[in-house]
Amino acid sequence: MAPTATAPSTTPFTENTITPPWATTNRVCAPSSPEVETRDPFQIRYEIDSKLPKELRDQARGMDWGLFKATFAPEPTMHIGLVGVDKLSWSEHRYAAEITHTSKTASPETTHCEVTATGPAAAIGHILNENGRYVEILAFHQIDLYEATVTCVKVAHQVNHNRTAWAVGFGHSPAHSVAAALSSGAQRVYGNL
Repeated sequence: MAPTATAPSTTPFTENTITPPWATTNRVCAPSSPEVETRDPFQIRYEIDSKLPKELRDQARGMDWGLFKATFAPEPTMHIGLVGVDKLSWSEHRYAAEITHTSKTASPETTHCEVTATGPAAAIGHILNENGRYVEILAFHQIDLYEATVTCVKVAHQVNHNRTAWAVGFGHSPAHSVAAALSSGAQRVYGNL
């Protein structure tokens, strides 16, 4: 069967007419969309290039600094503050800490303890365990921030491993920021005990 030829239409703008892109009439003029912020609250606050871990960055997207700190660095009801570190051997250190228990109904109570451990995370984990707030560290990141350190941890509840949370701690040394981060992490997964 031979192809049949159709005669070109003499009517202008028929269905066979191709309209050039510049001649379309269905354009919508709208104001330009605001620029999407790609930096996380940490980068915006301190004007640095270092980024939060991806999962934490995704959770913090769109937060201002106050909400970020309230969410990921809450004031713990059991605050652990390192007050001293002594090197005992090539692998062991003695960590001295002050543990402050706060409550809305009672005045704060502070106790002092010493723990021998291989590092600050192990020492703080031991202290949390002794106080009924053991957490398992699932992810650990440290960021240098001028003369300070920021520690970002993802922690899990000791029994219910489905209860996980990211927490952030600030300190003048890596060990102090670990103590702050793990205190905040325990607060996030255990709440007010």
